[in-house]
Amino acid sequence: MDGRLARRGSWTRTLWGWLTDHPWSAAALLLAGAGVLVFLHIAGELREGELTAFDAAAQRVLRAHPSDARYQLAVVLSLLLLWPYAVLVMAPFVILLAARRRPWQALIVGVTPLATWGLVWMLKSHFMRHRPADSLVFAAGQSFPSGHAAVGIVFYGLIGYVVWRHLVHSRAARAATVAAAVLLIVATGAARVYLEVHYPTDILAGWAAGAFILFGTLVVLETLERRLQ
Repeated sequence: MDGRLARRGSWTRTLWGWLTDHPWSAAALLLAGAGVLVFLHIAGELREGELTAFDAAAQRVLRAHPSDARYQLAVVLSLLLLWPYAVLVMAPFVILLAARRRPWQALIVGVTPLATWGLVWMLKSHFMRHRPADSLVFAAGQSFPSGHAAVGIVFYGLIGYVVWRHLVHSRAARAATVAAAVLLIVATGAARVYLEVHYPTDILAGWAAGAFILFGTLVVLETLERRLQ
């Protein structure tokens, strides 16, 4: 019994030491876990049919002032996460990491958004929620969770990380990088609701699933980065 308690105490001290030495990674893990919990909650509400009222109210807000300019912006934001535009946007950041002798980070940053699309399609096949009936553009597949929302948070989050870690160093520039990434993530989700190809809760669930992938990936990237220092 004493030996078991000693091992437990040693494990606890080791974990606490890691948390205090790597607070950003610890925070990322907490956010990844929160993403899982939020996704499971929304999925449970979907199964119980409790999302209709919230979706209807949010849709009315986002579609309150339609215009051609908003429509065009929503289409552009949607296209940026599709082939070949996403590859063109991501390629410079992957090349930057490879040029700085970080091949594993380059591989992770390049592949993770694609893997996210695969995971989302598996989830869509499981939940089988139909898209809104009056969509403004064509969208294949099921509605829940939103692939654009999930991939958006991973895609722009990873680009923001590469810029934050390797291209800018002042607090102001890093804050601007984070703000730009968040703005693009939110705008992309809103665009999908504006185009009526997703319900708002599809977007929230996509963000939750994407947060789990993004913050888990950031922990891996930071771990690899520390080993190179």
